[in-house]
Amino acid sequence: MITRIGFAPRKPGLSSVEFQTAWLYRHGPLAARIPGLIRYWQNHAVLRDGECLLAWPGFDACSELSFPDVDTMNRGFAAEEYQSAVRQDEQLLVDKARGGLVVAECIDRQGAIDVPGVRQITFMRLASAHKLASLGKVLREAPLATSVTGSAIYLALELDSAQPQSAFDAVHVQCFESAEAAESHSRSTEAREHRTFTAALVRGVERLIAHARAIV
Repeated sequence: MITRIGFAPRKPGLSSVEFQTAWLYRHGPLAARIPGLIRYWQNHAVLRDGECLLAWPGFDACSELSFPDVDTMNRGFAAEEYQSAVRQDEQLLVDKARGGLVVAECIDRQGAIDVPGVRQITFMRLASAHKLASLGKVLREAPLATSVTGSAIYLALELDSAQPQSAFDAVHVQCFESAEAAESHSRSTEAREHRTFTAALVRGVERLIAHARAIV
C-alpha cells in the first residue's frame, strides 16, 4: 500500500474553522469516491484562538489517501470522479498553486495510530549528500518518547519524471492522548534529544499538531 499525503493552504477569505468544516463535511464525501481508494484521512490542525498550536507549517489541508499501488493511484486521480466534482471543490477551498504532496510508503508502525486521535506530524527534507534509507533507519531506531502512544514513518518513493515530485522526503507521525500532551512533548527534553538523531540528515522540517479524521 502507498499513501499520497497532500497539503495546501486554504483560500484567502476562509477562516480556519470555515475551511475545516467545509473540508470535512463537503469535500470529504466527494474525495471518498475516488476509484481505488483504500483509506482517506484528513489531518485537521488543532487550533488555539484560530491559529495552529505550533508555527503555521505553510498549509491548512493535510490529507492522507492510500491506494494499493502507484498505478491505481494514478488511475484514481485521472478518473471522472476526481477530475470533476473533487477538483471543482478544491478550487473553492485551497490554493493548489502553493500546495504539494508526498507519495510515500509506510516503513514502520508502532502502537495505536487509529483515529480519532491527536498526532504531531513532522515533515522532513533530506539534506544533500545523505541517503533516504539512512534517515529511515535512524527514525526506526530512535526510541519512542514516553508520552507517544503510536508512531508511523513514511518515506517518499522514487517516481518517474512524469509524476509530481514529492515536496518532502520523510513524514513522521507521532500520536498522543491529547493536544496538550502533543504540545508539551514538542518542547520537551525528549523531543530535543530525538531531534539530535536526525539533525545531521535533514535540512528543514515543518510540524503540525492535528486531529485525525477518518473519511474512508
